[in-house]
Amino acid sequence: MTLTLKKMKEVTRSFLPILLLPCLLIIPLGCSTDPSDIIGQWEEEGWKLVNFHGKKKPAERWSKLSSQKAKGVEATWVEKGIRRTKVYPQAREWILVLTFHYENGDKAAAVLRKRK
Repeated sequence: MTLTLKKMKEVTRSFLPILLLPCLLIIPLGCSTDPSDIIGQWEEEGWKLVNFHGKKKPAERWSKLSSQKAKGVEATWVEKGIRRTKVYPQAREWILVLTFHYENGDKAAAVLRKRK
């Protein structure tokens, strides 16, 4: 049985949408920028929200900061161009800071903790 180029194109056209559909459904689920969704994912892993600095709104992107060696972790957020910080000690618990970056240059910080 030999496949001609025409038959190969027909097969590809019929199966391509079926193959791409799962990718299109999965990608948006993993790219949430809503702080509540992202914090919820960390809470499912045993972390507890301690404090949220700034405004909760959909972010352009987010990042995380944690250290198992540092004595403390600094949370940084920006409101209306003014930068603020607070240091959270890690004597009895691990600290995780999720920073949410917004289009206008502002940032918000979610501080989570977990027992050592």
